[in-house]
Amino acid sequence: MSIKLKNTNIKISELGEEHTFVSGNKNWSLAWAKFEENLFRAGTKVEWESPDYGDYYKGVIEYIIVVDNGNVEVSIDHPFLGRLDLDELIFIK
Repeated sequence: MSIKLKNTNIKISELGEEHTFVSGNKNWSLAWAKFEENLFRAGTKVEWESPDYGDYYKGVIEYIIVVDNGNVEVSIDHPFLGRLDLDELIFIK
């Protein structure tokens, strides 16, 4: 199975485990994703700026997935942030 990514500047690992929701939407786990020369994987420290409030949130990536619409999304260890688009994250060295 191959996925056409919405952001062609993102490179991804091979597709991992597939998950299908009741709605029929699917996603696949990823070991890593590379964007702007930065390698993102579980444990990578990132920052995200809220477009609504201008606040910055920091966290660590818990997992990375690609969804069937071509978005690469991550979950970080933050109490109220859901999944975020990878290309909206700031890589912390």
